[in-house]
Amino acid sequence: MKDIFRMIFNELSRGVLRYLRFIIVTFILILLNSTLLSQIYMSADPFKLLFFEQKAIENNSGFTSLALRPTFYSNSTSANKFSLKYRSEVFLNSGAPNLENMSDRWVGKGVGIFSSINLSFRNKFLMGSIEPYYFIDQNAKYDEPLRIPLLSQLNDNKSHHEKSPYQTLGIREFQMYLHWKGVGGGISNANIWWGPGIHTSLIMSNNTSGFPHVLLGTLEEKRINNWGFIGRYIFSKFDDRNIYEPYYTSVILGVTYYSNPIVSIGFTRSALTGGTYSKADKISWEQAALAFLKGVTYGGDYDAYVENWSYDDHTASGYISTFFPKSKLTLFLDVGRNDIAWDIYNMILAPDHSIATIFGMRKYGLFDNKNLFFGMEYAKLFSGRYIHRLFVGPWYNRDGYEFSSFNGRHFGAHSGPDSDDFIIYLGWQQEKYTIIPSFNYERHGLQEPIILLSTDQIQDSLLNPWPEVKFEFRIDFRYRYKGYDLNLYFEQELVKNLEFKNKNRTGTVLWVGVERLINTNELGNIIRSIFKK
Repeated sequence: MKDIFRMIFNELSRGVLRYLRFIIVTFILILLNSTLLSQIYMSADPFKLLFFEQKAIENNSGFTSLALRPTFYSNSTSANKFSLKYRSEVFLNSGAPNLENMSDRWVGKGVGIFSSINLSFRNKFLMGSIEPYYFIDQNAKYDEPLRIPLLSQLNDNKSHHEKSPYQTLGIREFQMYLHWKGVGGGISNANIWWGPGIHTSLIMSNNTSGFPHVLLGTLEEKRINNWGFIGRYIFSKFDDRNIYEPYYTSVILGVTYYSNPIVSIGFTRSALTGGTYSKADKISWEQAALAFLKGVTYGGDYDAYVENWSYDDHTASGYISTFFPKSKLTLFLDVGRNDIAWDIYNMILAPDHSIATIFGMRKYGLFDNKNLFFGMEYAKLFSGRYIHRLFVGPWYNRDGYEFSSFNGRHFGAHSGPDSDDFIIYLGWQQEKYTIIPSFNYERHGLQEPIILLSTDQIQDSLLNPWPEVKFEFRIDFRYRYKGYDLNLYFEQELVKNLEFKNKNRTGTVLWVGVERLINTNELGNIIRSIFKK
């Protein structure tokens, strides 16, 4: 054990020296005569979303749609502005990797250390962010579950994360956009979150690393009187963190009417196309860039539909979210479909074919106490109702695209194909501290296990046809002390019927972190100390 810790310390020391070089480069990018702000940018990570929403409700101002993140917003009239935030985290994990929505942080068994500094900036024509980071994790051996291909990209598998220790260093988030009044375009590798949920998303979440992409559209919500608008076009060619390197294309649109209640609706259409998988359609980047427009019309001819079936993976979703200011209550529903209807007749007969749903609520000011809040979400990603009649399976079912994954994890809902996921939480939140206990219930392999299993596992499934079930109890505690945000997170996991067998698993995760928004005087002192040395 001592040798392991010594190796981690030596690797960390070398990484810190390289990391400091990134910090110096970051400071050079800072715009002269800018105004340092507390925050002008919100990432895809939902960790701060509850706090932001509650503050907006209490102040009766700053309320904006956060269904599409990352997003920029302005809280100053200065022409040039930026924010600078440092954070460091330590993870202790006694079991299998199981944390969701963690982006580049692969929290394997053992000890992990993460450190980063994020600079966000904007002026009249330019906005963006850059976050150099260093991460190392012991990633010790554990009883890795034997997964069928369909479930091979869940967060407890080591796909793309075999090395022990596992370490990464670089720019985990880089965005650079030209814009005019918050509308423009540029390049990015930042995570994206689409949808009103705080725990999961059908189309895109920050469950895995962000992928490089081109972005065009709104970089912040645009207001016209009582109406707010968001819209983006995203185009990417995945790198080797998806072994088949397909194209990804998405168009996202949303509108909010600010009245009583505040109502938001949104729609997205996405497509995975091309790639090197032998069954995938050959496609140029020009064709891939417009793949979201593709439709199919076979006039009810099922044989023609099967004969011309494409390996493209098209998904679409739409949500509606309603916020009632007087009761401080948000209700939302997100509905998605992962298969193109071959004609209007098919859509009329089976509108619920291959759908997935998320519904939930968030209630602030519970029992007339402004600090007390409650929330829940339920996501359903079962196989389609007509799986035996129509040529389609559950969500994220295309092996040629590594089951809608990137860097070894699903970029949509972390529960993966043929699953459901329920979370309930009740918390206390104020300026000084926050405490959020929660309970999570997640299942895998819900519909017809024989379809999901390989041949050598069918006998086991007949003897034990029950789904795999995961229970998680969590306590999230946050404390603010003299400008520092101290975070403590505890999670206890129990998995029953692991691998669809009479097999159980337990694990405990402890996560300690500190964050600091750096003010102007501190920034000057840091720069002077760096260059003195």
